[in-house]
Amino acid sequence: MKKLLFLFLILGHGLMAQELDQAYMDSHPDWEKWHDEIPVSGGTRVGLMLLEKTPDLVPRQFYVNLPSKLSGKLCVEVSSRDGRYSAKAQYDQTKTSWAQFPFPTKFHTELKKYKGDEVVLLASVGGCDRSEKRKYLVSSWHKVTQSDSIAFYINSNLPCGIICEDINLKKVCNETPSPSVAYSKKCILNASDLSGIYNFQIMQREETMGEISMNYYNFPVIYRE
Repeated sequence: MKKLLFLFLILGHGLMAQELDQAYMDSHPDWEKWHDEIPVSGGTRVGLMLLEKTPDLVPRQFYVNLPSKLSGKLCVEVSSRDGRYSAKAQYDQTKTSWAQFPFPTKFHTELKKYKGDEVVLLASVGGCDRSEKRKYLVSSWHKVTQSDSIAFYINSNLPCGIICEDINLKKVCNETPSPSVAYSKKCILNASDLSGIYNFQIMQREETMGEISMNYYNFPVIYRE
């Protein structure tokens, strides 16, 4: 009986892990990192997720809203707000709609101490080593039931917002609580009517010597297509 149970667990783990692009993971043994010393913050686009209603973080798996017309690789970046944890994993995209993916972290104990929106996901179409312009997908740590809102997590020392001419949108981002190393701004949008490809942009407001200028960063999103 024990042998059968062991075999079942091994097979079950294999079924879960088949979504991982093992060749990529094997060639990137440092795909996740825990920083004892907080590093300097990185890129501008850090996370895109459903607004988390469940505060607890269970870092064993996550969910991504996959488009029906795309297939291939999926790149998922993970960042803790305090900058201590970062990861980049690659998966084979074989499903559509909301799909569950395994997250084989060795820092499970450390990550469980965070709340759901203190460690964010940024999923994009294509391999992690790809340098072309990316399209981003909405993710969640929890099995999706219902949520009408999505949240953009942005790293910016300047006042910023999210704009989208496709839907005549302009939304100001709010500051996140400290410590805010990996990301410092959060924009919440009502997504109940979104379905398709949207050309969102991050808009930064910069003032130098009394002169105001605007900086723009593309953040194209595919959602419920």
